[in-house]
Amino acid sequence: MRRRALLAGVGTGLTALAGCLGAIEDETDAPRYELNVQRIGDTADLVAAQTWYPDDAPDGAPDGASRRDAWERATDGEAVETVGYAPLPDGEYTERDGHYFLLRRTVVGQRRVERPVLRLSWVGHADELENPPEATPADSLPAVDRGALAPAYFAARAREFEGGAPWDLIERGGTVYRRHTAESELVPESDHEHVRYHNTILRVRTATETFYDPVYETTARSIADGRAAFVDVVEGARLDARIDASALKGSERRILDSAGADGYEEAEPLSEDYRRLIERLGLQELLYNGGAKNGLLLKFDERYYHYGLYIHSPQN
Repeated sequence: MRRRALLAGVGTGLTALAGCLGAIEDETDAPRYELNVQRIGDTADLVAAQTWYPDDAPDGAPDGASRRDAWERATDGEAVETVGYAPLPDGEYTERDGHYFLLRRTVVGQRRVERPVLRLSWVGHADELENPPEATPADSLPAVDRGALAPAYFAARAREFEGGAPWDLIERGGTVYRRHTAESELVPESDHEHVRYHNTILRVRTATETFYDPVYETTARSIADGRAAFVDVVEGARLDARIDASALKGSERRILDSAGADGYEEAEPLSEDYRRLIERLGLQELLYNGGAKNGLLLKFDERYYHYGLYIHSPQN
């Protein structure tokens, strides 16, 4: 079983009255409070949505085998040590043979290592160059190189045009290879002088440099034997609101239903029922401070939902 994105439309529990209350069309300058609810499903769906597996990665990712090996070692009780990268996500739940674990990553030191660095120099758009040099298409390169090209490309573009770039993805003006260098055609010495990425010709430059990389220790802590015990863990750790349908008053149920169908909003002053529902969902602070909260977890009559509230201010 793989972890699934279970954000389908709200089912029978919250859609029986769909359309009774819709989003309010109001041209007032008062702040508008927009509530959205998305169904996860029953207990089995919650478990699937909250459980990570080592094959939950983009197709063609080059580290599938090493990730699975680290997962097996960690769930066997071993502390898996790696330098410069962590093979498994931190804070995710995983399951093996009916036992549930919490994955944790801890920095336990640092190590001096030599790493290849890929940098690209801007040549120009292929269809604008009078005599474009021969360049290797990005999609013909190994997966490890295709993944490395994006940060290096954005860094080259920023240098050429003095613009912005996703700097959190860029390191030392390009991309640092910490894994799978044996599979690369670009490092440590490139087989290609130029590459073509997004119809742009770029010159390849590589270097081997010194890094002081963190040493990670990845572990899997056993937290539950069986699904029922795991549901208790998830609810205890991640449930943000619990509502019994019998406790709802007035039009609260219809508002919740509308939020699950197409979203629901009101402008200030809010109706008493809408304000009370917002408080039941644990979002009282937004009534006074504004802002937004998303990705919250609701249990409503033995079903689970994601929900969020966004405050549209007149300035937005």
